[in-house]
Amino acid sequence: MLRSMPAVDALGLVGTTVEPIRFDACVDSGGFGLVYRARHLALDTDVAVKCLRISHLGQIDEAIRASIFGRFRDETKILYRLSQGCLDIVRCIGSGELVAPLTREHTPYMILEWLEGCSLSADLRQRRERGMPGRTLQEAIGLLDSAVGALAYAHGQGVIHRDIKPGNLFLAQTPTGVRMKVLDFGLAKILADEAIGIRPSVETGVGVHFCSPSYGAPEQFNSQIGPVGPWTDVYSLTLVLLELMKGQKIRPASNLAEGLLAAIDPQRGSPRASALGLRVSRAVDDLLARGVAQAPLERPRDAGVYWSALKELAAKADMAATVADADVAAAVARVRAAQGAHRAPAGGTVLMAPQPARSEFPPPDPTPIPETAKMPQR
Repeated sequence: MLRSMPAVDALGLVGTTVEPIRFDACVDSGGFGLVYRARHLALDTDVAVKCLRISHLGQIDEAIRASIFGRFRDETKILYRLSQGCLDIVRCIGSGELVAPLTREHTPYMILEWLEGCSLSADLRQRRERGMPGRTLQEAIGLLDSAVGALAYAHGQGVIHRDIKPGNLFLAQTPTGVRMKVLDFGLAKILADEAIGIRPSVETGVGVHFCSPSYGAPEQFNSQIGPVGPWTDVYSLTLVLLELMKGQKIRPASNLAEGLLAAIDPQRGSPRASALGLRVSRAVDDLLARGVAQAPLERPRDAGVYWSALKELAAKADMAATVADADVAAAVARVRAAQGAHRAPAGGTVLMAPQPARSEFPPPDPTPIPETAKMPQR
């Protein structure tokens, strides 16, 4: 799923086989999870296996441990159901539990489709290292479009992702080209018991905050700000969109405390695109500002509504720019024609007609001289 340097195999699974999975390499690690490249022997295909690991946290409260395990199992169920209805959500193939050879801990795991490509975070990092500029609004919209469609589908099924960030958006190589897929529903919240037929096994909370410091919405840090809902994903999505255009993080934070202070600061937590130096129309600027509004209920109600409005405004802005460019070009052509512009004989370069040399004396009176006033010819 990731093209990167091998990660540390903290569970000691590489080289082992847990039927029907043969673990070949550890490719990513972070938070509570390890991701392995593996071979599904029954299906004869490469897969990604995501394993839960919490032993490195040492002694933790049993309620927290149960919450983490419960969330992981919920993610497996959510991914399986959602990926059946949307190909732009990473597909869940199965799940199970194993005993890690190195740590002897009981480890739940999920089997996912193997994706060739890279995460959006890796793409952004590579562009920064190469000194490349941020993307235009239309480029950013086109890149995110399939992933936002997946997010809108999840919202329609009553599921909130709650951890939208470049690391959870994957640029996958497909037979039809690059498509962005949504990964990791580990922090997902189900809005109602009947949503996609799943009842969450663990309620949110137990005194622990789960969100990404640089992308979490204000209400994820402080529940008194307002309820968590699809608008929470809209907030994080807007920060990702602005980052694509700016080329750097909009609200960097290295821990939850920094994230909280940044999120609730109206200037840092709710920036306008124009204040970031991005060139967008006033209507787009206003909509993006609503996307990162401090008050949750001031944001668009879900990703589908938000994205449709943004694409419509962006298209109108492009049309206006095209018309303006055409008008300017026509005006320039008229001015050049009036000044006697002409084209070079062997090329397309427009040359201005030579201008008369300046003189300190006034030009002669162009009025014709009457015949009677002409001097006689000798």
